[in-house]
Amino acid sequence: MAVTLGPFPDSDVPVALLTGFAGIAGMAIQNAVQRVHYGSLPPTTLMTGNTTQAALDAVDLLHGGATDQTAAMRARFGRTVGSIAWFAGGCALAAVLYYWIGFWSLAVPVLIGAATAILGKD
Repeated sequence: MAVTLGPFPDSDVPVALLTGFAGIAGMAIQNAVQRVHYGSLPPTTLMTGNTTQAALDAVDLLHGGATDQTAAMRARFGRTVGSIAWFAGGCALAAVLYYWIGFWSLAVPVLIGAATAILGKD
């Protein structure tokens, strides 16, 4: 929708709002799929929460927090930092693609999501 109808100099027009709501729906679907099908992985929609958790785990690990939970903290920290790194890399790639091809860059996550859904079937 953004490729076809945008850019929107006036964000209050109905077509701009509809495009924004379509993006919100996509984010809601991503959140639901992550919770239902990938619950053991760090959330992909909560970077603030992931960053906070990584900081808390880092402080606990540096200061020798609860030693009976050190292994679990270390594992969670590694997964969460990895998630943050992939997110940052995705943001950088998105910025470069947007610079090169504009709104067509939105096709990349759609294609990756479709490929994941198709290839992820057992």
